[in-house]
Amino acid sequence: MSLTSPALAADLQRAQAIMDRYLAAQTRWQDNLAAILIADKPEFKEVAIAQRDHQHALIALKRARFNYLVKHHPQRLDSGELGRFTNFTWSAADTAAAAQADPNYRGLTNPRNRRSAAAKRGFSTLFSGRICPFGRFSAGVEAVSGAVGRD
Repeated sequence: MSLTSPALAADLQRAQAIMDRYLAAQTRWQDNLAAILIADKPEFKEVAIAQRDHQHALIALKRARFNYLVKHHPQRLDSGELGRFTNFTWSAADTAAAAQADPNYRGLTNPRNRRSAAAKRGFSTLFSGRICPFGRFSAGVEAVSGAVGRD
């Protein structure tokens, strides 16, 4: 279902609230994952923090892109299911338009905000067979997913 109903303002407020909850769940997941990894392998603290910060930057970019679509192209948002809603189509033209519309957007796409070389080399070694608490993240996503598509 596209967000083009007669009550568009209410639809968009609801969509923003759902996206806020979804991105907050992602942020909590990244924070908790870093804490677990640091507790398990303190020698990789720098890498875990770099990875967490990189994921936070990607979450901020997702939020900025979503906010751009809400403001400029709300008809492109699909609230039929969480996967389509949170993984909206984004193009190079959208990137250019968003950067022109919001000077802060450029900072989010700057290569300096991407994952450091240390994080790239070391992140895969952090798990060392430990089972991560994916279930808590999945439960948070399920709760948000239940809100998508409901009227």
